[in-house]
Amino acid sequence: MQTEENIENATFYGQNIHLAYNLELEQFAFIHTDLFWIFGQNKENKNLQYLLSLLNPEMFEDAKNAFDRLSLGTFSGSLQLPLTLNHITYWFRIIPFTASPKSKNIILATVENITSEIKDKDFLMKYANKKNSILQMLAHDLRGPLSIANTVVKTIDRKLIAPEVVKKTDYLGNILDESLNLIDSLVSRESRDATANALIRTKVDIVKILKDYWEECKRSSKLADRHFDLRITINQLFIDLDNSKFMLIMNNLLSNALKFTRPGDKITVGLLDTPNTIELNFSDTGIGIPNESLPFIFDEYTSAGRPGLNGEPTMGLGLSIVKAIIVWHGGSIHCESSVETGTTFYISLPKEAS
Repeated sequence: MQTEENIENATFYGQNIHLAYNLELEQFAFIHTDLFWIFGQNKENKNLQYLLSLLNPEMFEDAKNAFDRLSLGTFSGSLQLPLTLNHITYWFRIIPFTASPKSKNIILATVENITSEIKDKDFLMKYANKKNSILQMLAHDLRGPLSIANTVVKTIDRKLIAPEVVKKTDYLGNILDESLNLIDSLVSRESRDATANALIRTKVDIVKILKDYWEECKRSSKLADRHFDLRITINQLFIDLDNSKFMLIMNNLLSNALKFTRPGDKITVGLLDTPNTIELNFSDTGIGIPNESLPFIFDEYTSAGRPGLNGEPTMGLGLSIVKAIIVWHGGSIHCESSVETGTTFYISLPKEAS
């Protein structure tokens, strides 16, 4: 129940204000009753230190930076933060602003529980990422046998004499050509759609994204006849990232790896956490890239482009798009490769948006 003091404070600050923090006294001047469930029954919990103890450690620096900027009057916008109570994580959107009622330095904040919204976004993101990995696998595994069938049909066609039979093999060849063009069109459309929009970064758990994506790859490993290995030793890591564009990076690198590896080869992704960046490496044990081609692989419509082992066409833009997206994020990418040994792409991405 609201106390008389709390009712007065709610009237004073307004119904849309959920927190008021006194900078001089370093304590809350007001906590709306809608937030009492977070602080519990213990009055000693109603302080900033208690809230910080609930905060995911990965997000502490974000909260501190926002608080410092707010104290200086340079913060604008909102902040999304996760708090963990009784082993359950809740997400909140906080819109803070400064005021000076009764000559006291006060930070006011509107607080909204957005846990359901975040869960819905995570759910959609998870299945969108699954769709991306499945699309790349199917594109590779459908194109291989279709290309072989198309080659066989055209070889037979050249040896046939009977006009009616030639007509039928021509018809079959046209169907196979259209099927191959459809696969290429679907893959290239995914790239165009993902790069058409401006960079939209949100705070995401890169570990969860990679694990979900790679799990789908492993489910398709029998179909692809490749071994998929994920090397991550941390459980959670939040960074500022445009997820849809990051998936385009993964899709292009996966497509390349599938095109230039043989059945039984290994494709590996590793993740390292450094103080300011994440270091991602994507490697395969395929046929590698010739030394003379390495300096040009990130160029648009590069002459270093080549068809895959099953005749997959080069789109000319794949790795240039990968590099562009990484640069948009303020990161970098380079490649090391050895013919008949394999290829590794090294990607560095900043944790925080600049």
